[in-house]
Amino acid sequence: MNLRFFHSVRLLIPVLVTVAVLPSLLALLYSGFEARKKALRDGELETLRLVQSMAVTQERITASAQVMLSSLTLVPSVNKFDLPACNELFKEIIRLNPIYTNILMANRNGDVIASAIPSPPVNLADRKHFKDACLTRKFSTGEYIISRTTYEPAFPFSYPLLDEKGQVQAVLIAAVELKQYREHFSEQSVPKGSFFGIVDHAGLRLFRIPVPGAEFDLGKPIAPLVWDFVRTGEKNGVMFQEGSDKVRRIIAFSRLNLGPGTPAYMYMFVGIPEKILAKNASNVMFSNALLTGGSWLLALLLSWGIGRNLFLKKIRRLTDCASQFGAGNFNMLTGVDPKDGEIGQVAEAFDQMAGRLRQADMERDRLQQQLIQAQKLESVGRLAGGVAHDFNNMLMVILGHAEMLLGQLSSDDPSRASLENIRQAADKSSNLTRQLLAFARKQTISPVVLELNDTIVGMLKMLQRLIGENIRIVWAPGMAVWPIKVDPAQVDQLLVNLAVNARDAIDGVGTITIATANMTLDAAYSADHFECVPGDYVMLSVSDDGYGMDKATQAQLFEPFFTTKGLGKGTGLGLATVYGVVKQNKGFIGVYSEPGKGTCFKIYFPRYVGATTEEAKELRTEIPQGHGELILLVEDELTILHLAQAMLEQLGYQVIAAATPGEMLSSITELSCPIRLLITDVIMPEMNGRELADRIKALHPEVQCLFMSGYTSNIITHQGILDEGVQFIEKPFTVKILADKVYRMLNG
Repeated sequence: MNLRFFHSVRLLIPVLVTVAVLPSLLALLYSGFEARKKALRDGELETLRLVQSMAVTQERITASAQVMLSSLTLVPSVNKFDLPACNELFKEIIRLNPIYTNILMANRNGDVIASAIPSPPVNLADRKHFKDACLTRKFSTGEYIISRTTYEPAFPFSYPLLDEKGQVQAVLIAAVELKQYREHFSEQSVPKGSFFGIVDHAGLRLFRIPVPGAEFDLGKPIAPLVWDFVRTGEKNGVMFQEGSDKVRRIIAFSRLNLGPGTPAYMYMFVGIPEKILAKNASNVMFSNALLTGGSWLLALLLSWGIGRNLFLKKIRRLTDCASQFGAGNFNMLTGVDPKDGEIGQVAEAFDQMAGRLRQADMERDRLQQQLIQAQKLESVGRLAGGVAHDFNNMLMVILGHAEMLLGQLSSDDPSRASLENIRQAADKSSNLTRQLLAFARKQTISPVVLELNDTIVGMLKMLQRLIGENIRIVWAPGMAVWPIKVDPAQVDQLLVNLAVNARDAIDGVGTITIATANMTLDAAYSADHFECVPGDYVMLSVSDDGYGMDKATQAQLFEPFFTTKGLGKGTGLGLATVYGVVKQNKGFIGVYSEPGKGTCFKIYFPRYVGATTEEAKELRTEIPQGHGELILLVEDELTILHLAQAMLEQLGYQVIAAATPGEMLSSITELSCPIRLLITDVIMPEMNGRELADRIKALHPEVQCLFMSGYTSNIITHQGILDEGVQFIEKPFTVKILADKVYRMLNG
């Protein structure tokens, strides 16, 4: 026999289905399930019939009690309150009707005045059946009680005795002894494990047979799930419920009331084990399941026997390849002939997938390295920003006091040189913190729309003086370069750092080339540069013909304080600053370098699309003075508070200073003179600077606000860019910077 016929999976599946005879097996199983469903449906009907039979019995008891009590109201001795005669009459009724545990009469105050069973004085005014009879003036039912005359569990019925005007004179009460229900229902023929039960209107158990344990004592509530079902459902119903004995039963119930529209006064239950009702059907289904399992096993054996000779070796080969792929080895081939039917096609797909995975694995490794580098720079940036923030506050104190002391000393004072050294050291330290903040993208910027070529042209002479005459600068501007939106000071900062790095990479004579160009980057380029988003960019490149860098150096290039220069020849913050500037302006940077072949930095700024505006800045050489204008000053760092206050007062302003927002608000509550300016720190306890400004403007709408901080804050900026209309001064600042800023704000 030529077994190659079975190489086609599409032909093999019908053969296996035919061998397994699935239609017949499914028919056997279906018939078993249907037989079981029918048995359960029949069980539901039988259980419902039993509970309705119980309900009829109870309705007879209720009707009998109503007839008996209503008849008693017509008896003269009862009607005329002949109490001794009533006692004897009630005793005789109990003797003839042992279902009642007691019959008694209570006056309209609830006091028992006649009883078949002698008892001490008893009042029934709080009983439901008594209150309902007085309220409705009709036959009423009660609830589960312990009788106050017989001290036995009972269920009472009441009937009012009315005078000629229809007023209640007394209430006749008949209490049914709950144990009497056993005689009525124990003769019912039900399967083992079944039960009968009765509960009152509140869900308290009146009767249950059999009683499996203490938790089924009379007067206890039934299961909440069952109670919710019966009191909200139809008059008669059926549910499936597992009991505390772990037996699942069909539970039928019937709700009893005294007439249409009246609330239920009693519920009857019958529960029969589901397993017993479906026993015969389950046996048939079990037999069918055994037959089904045997047939299915035979089909599996036949299928295995056929497949073992045809598919096993090829499938094992595919499995081995899949395991290798799962372990990350994509160099293994299946070795299965692609012409061997569907398995051959699967094997061919495996081989093609392995090739694609090999390529993707290499690409993933490359992207993983780029991601790790970006995450490392981000973490270092957060640390650097935090350090710079705290350091700026200390520098503010050093620089401010040094500058103020210098203003008080004569030019020939011997202490002046030392103070100058302190001021210069603080200036240099301030520049370092600005570089740290630039790398961490925490510096506050005011971007404007500019032409990059014009900005670079204005920097060329300064750059040439910076790098020296032995290195030539070649300027290659692009034609019609698109506008970008960036802080001009950041462009200067970026060019200076790149030019200095290029100069230090050139030994002796060399060339630095600065070029610009428009670039449109597509999705293919972005796939290889994960920081790039497809779109239009303006490229700025700075390249040199120096000694270049290896891969290890490039991996650490933008880390703060990393430098290849000798001791004392660099801070290691230049390229870190460049990285922070580019990222803060939503651009990205690429580095191309090889040892001995120079280095090229390519920076991409997003193209700006929109209207362009020019802002003119007034240059001022002298320090402008104030004329007694009132300024509010809030700063939680006391040394800076006192320093800034001294600066402002020295400039001729009146100052109200406070260390907390709450202190300032208290100081100006009753202030009548006009406030010209509020100067406040951004981050403070109690509330931030912006919230304080809003509170003060509510009291003094004409006041202007100047925020100060050592680092950018989302309270007044968005990603480092000042919000519209916000005035800001960066710590540390000099007296002149403060004077210029305050003067401009007060004088427009």
